[in-house]
Amino acid sequence: MKFFTPLAVILVCVGMYFLYISPVSMEVKALVQKKTELDDVLQKVKDLTQKREEVSGAYNSISQADIDKLNKVIPERFDSVAFANDISTVATQNSLTFKDYKISDSVPESQESSVEQKGVTPFRVSIVSFKVTGQYADFLRFLNKIETSLRLMDVIGLKVEQDPKQDKNSTATMQYTLEISTYSLK
Repeated sequence: MKFFTPLAVILVCVGMYFLYISPVSMEVKALVQKKTELDDVLQKVKDLTQKREEVSGAYNSISQADIDKLNKVIPERFDSVAFANDISTVATQNSLTFKDYKISDSVPESQESSVEQKGVTPFRVSIVSFKVTGQYADFLRFLNKIETSLRLMDVIGLKVEQDPKQDKNSTATMQYTLEISTYSLK
């Protein structure tokens, strides 16, 4: 009996270990690991919240004048009337006559493949063509003014011709046909 009691206690302890303590110990380890993962996620959420607040503060600190300038570079929507008015004003300021304003929407060839892959382009390209008539020096000032304007534009075509209405004795005025691509978000 002396031998049987310690053996029974040892067998009960070993049985308790394998039947109760070991599974509970594994459960506790899994829960500790899950708690560590959740703590990491919680820390990342806190970091992202702090970063969001920093970015939001920086965004809110942008002045309205700067926002207006950004909207001028790539406007939300292309306003063809306002664009024609702006170009006409610049042409008039540089002693040029503005006429034959035409507009068409286009997607550049380089983006056609990305359109097929993604389905949506991030911007819209509008092709604008118009004619201005005047002297070469005035036309250069006009181009310089367009180049230094805030609006994002690319001159994609230029045709220079003698003004058909010009008489032989007047100073040399030329007719310039410009084709410009301009961008908007929608």
